[in-house]
Amino acid sequence: MGKQINIHFRKATFDDSHLLFRWRNDEMTRKNSRNPELVSFDSHLKWFKQALTDPDRILLIAETSSMAVATIRFHRLTPDNWEMSWTVAPEFRGRGIGKAVVKTGVSLVEGEIQALVKTHNAASIRIAERAGFKRILEKEGYLLFSLRRQ
Repeated sequence: MGKQINIHFRKATFDDSHLLFRWRNDEMTRKNSRNPELVSFDSHLKWFKQALTDPDRILLIAETSSMAVATIRFHRLTPDNWEMSWTVAPEFRGRGIGKAVVKTGVSLVEGEIQALVKTHNAASIRIAERAGFKRILEKEGYLLFSLRRQ
């Protein structure tokens, strides 16, 4: 067994905009994103401001030892259904952070949680499965995972 990673979540604030912009435009993040293109800072800022005020979105920064290591996002699809996505900071990949973030993060909402993962993204597939998500279907280069929380 690996070392236990203690994750603390805090709500993202406007001060996190540059950090999340850097993580978003990281090459590996883009490769595994629905939109693999580089995003301009203006475009990112528009999305970010909207995400911070959208009542159907939860945008969190995951920290360990007071260091930002990942982000996790929930988007409410219906009153009982959420889509979840996550990004691990490039400098913290391969350390079990993603697994800890997702496993801890699923407890933050109730209902069904879905995650859409590209079929070539082996790390995120393992993370989803270890957090208890079940594969629902594969379509157009993506795997849809689901987890029901009560």
